[in-house]
Amino acid sequence: MKRNIMIMGGKTYVISLPAPWIKKYGIKKGEELDVEEQGGSIIITTPKGIATPKRFEMDITDFEPILPKTLANIYKNGYSEIFIKSSNPLLIKKVEDYFNKYFIGLEVVKQEKNSCLIKQIALTTTEEFDNILRRTFLSIISLQEKVLEGIKAKNKAILREAIEQDKLVNNMLALCKSLLNRRNYKDYKDTTYVYCLCEALQNIADEHKLIAEYILSHKLKIKQEIRDYETTIEIFKQFYEMYYKYEQQILIELSKKTKDSKNTLYNLFNKKYDQRVLHANIRILDLIYDMLSFKLSMSL
Repeated sequence: MKRNIMIMGGKTYVISLPAPWIKKYGIKKGEELDVEEQGGSIIITTPKGIATPKRFEMDITDFEPILPKTLANIYKNGYSEIFIKSSNPLLIKKVEDYFNKYFIGLEVVKQEKNSCLIKQIALTTTEEFDNILRRTFLSIISLQEKVLEGIKAKNKAILREAIEQDKLVNNMLALCKSLLNRRNYKDYKDTTYVYCLCEALQNIADEHKLIAEYILSHKLKIKQEIRDYETTIEIFKQFYEMYYKYEQQILIELSKKTKDSKNTLYNLFNKKYDQRVLHANIRILDLIYDMLSFKLSMSL
């Protein structure tokens, strides 16, 4: 879009801001906006980053086979008001259960036989988003350490704890993705990278959960696999430390270490090595390598 420049007081140059943007973020007279000069461009952002409510309506009657995935995607899209209806009352009850159990920041405020209304009950600032993301990293570190401890001690209770912890991680990451869809990240150019990072973190947590479930259902004697799994866990911890205390040289070294570990594991296919654990290890390392790429892009 184009804007004409106006002059006020003979020396102050003024342009108007797009009305849809003003309405979307609820900008009021007297509020401060951040203005950043980037070459031939001027970037204007609102630090509060709070969008006006978005409403979504859907009939879920035909979506019963994929109801959890459907609701998760609705949630991640960042809607602050959701109206769900169905000719099947049992589905409405399932919707209420899912939102109360898995989706942070939204609550069923009205339920009838064939419909329910879900509304946002809490707003999260950019600073709170960063805290949630850091807590997610720490939860994944705790999860993977529980899986490792459960394997070493042959303790099924610890493995089950790790599986339950994966649900918490998924809830926090669903909230992160919902917030990113509702507003941009604090540095708007990094929004896509941070969203992809959240997807990768969720997939990593899921791989650890799958390892725990696999160990629970199989009587395995794994020694070399444990040593390689410990290496993978250590690489993830190093990525977490590098993400919050960024140094380019450390990123380069960690990228090489991740790649070398993957190549070592690739050579173990079709050997006396549990193939399911092997695949999970490689998958986690692939995702860490992707996250290294995201962090590099954010630093440029």
